[in-house]
Amino acid sequence: MKYFFAYTFCVFYFLFECYAQSSLDAHVHGEAELNIVFEGQKLLVELESPSFNLVGFEHEPKTLEQKNLVKKTIELLENFKSVANLSEEASCNIIDTKVSTSMKGVEEGLGEHHEDEHHEDEHHEDEHHEDEHHEDEHHED
Repeated sequence: MKYFFAYTFCVFYFLFECYAQSSLDAHVHGEAELNIVFEGQKLLVELESPSFNLVGFEHEPKTLEQKNLVKKTIELLENFKSVANLSEEASCNIIDTKVSTSMKGVEEGLGEHHEDEHHEDEHHEDEHHEDEHHEDEHHED
């Protein structure tokens, strides 16, 4: 089984979905949705969660303490290795990490994080089906 994952490329897509207090979308505090898709040699992980689960509030951060908490939470989510324990035997590379939020006042600074580390046998595909879910497009240099 470990050889099955030996050359797997891990793609991590982390959705930090924040709901405004006035949002009509129904959600439950303490619950989150985790989607995991394994296709070919790519693994897609997606987490949708009300911001209350992650930072303890859903409104626009007002105090410096709240702004710092949101910033630190986003930085933590962007560093997938800090929130997931990837087996070294699996030889996974994190190719792409995205964090997005609908929380007002925190859009700036959010972006995509691409790992520079690649294996010689890695084939980068330009298809990013997860881009269909976002307005932001990634353009490779």
